[in-house]
Amino acid sequence: MIKAIFYSKFDTQEGPKVVHQVPDGAIVPSSTAPAQPLFLPFSDVSFFVIPRQELCGNLLQVCTNGYRILGYPICMKSARYDRNEFIFNFCIVLAEEDDFSTYRSVVQKLADLMHALEEQNGFLSRDFSKSGEGKVHSLCEMLMEDLNNYCECMIPIGSSAAFYVLASLD
Repeated sequence: MIKAIFYSKFDTQEGPKVVHQVPDGAIVPSSTAPAQPLFLPFSDVSFFVIPRQELCGNLLQVCTNGYRILGYPICMKSARYDRNEFIFNFCIVLAEEDDFSTYRSVVQKLADLMHALEEQNGFLSRDFSKSGEGKVHSLCEMLMEDLNNYCECMIPIGSSAAFYVLASLD
């Protein structure tokens, strides 16, 4: 069962940063979250979540405090970004002892989908919504809820009736 999902990016002012997290406060403390983060501090794992460029495009996992973080960081190079690159990662957090083999493809498919959406219209780099709000946060909520409850997730793309089948854990 997924314990948390979060979207992080390299912010040119702040460095590695958690932009959205589900549930609220699961990764970094939040004034609106009653619970403590699953592991502290985020800076201890941020090097693995937002790694150097050579490790981008690979499945990465790190275990800390009884949890396993799975991610597939992406580094996009383009003159439209500050420092000519945009590094992001969507991560799934599981209990360390849980079988994570079925989640490998989920993490990679999610990274591929977000990479394509970013290329098409700047879906991530143009997201200036506050933490806990907006389309990217809603996507994280839907992903966690559907995978935990139904072992599959279909994500609506745009305003059309098109869906991207992200994952099936069966």
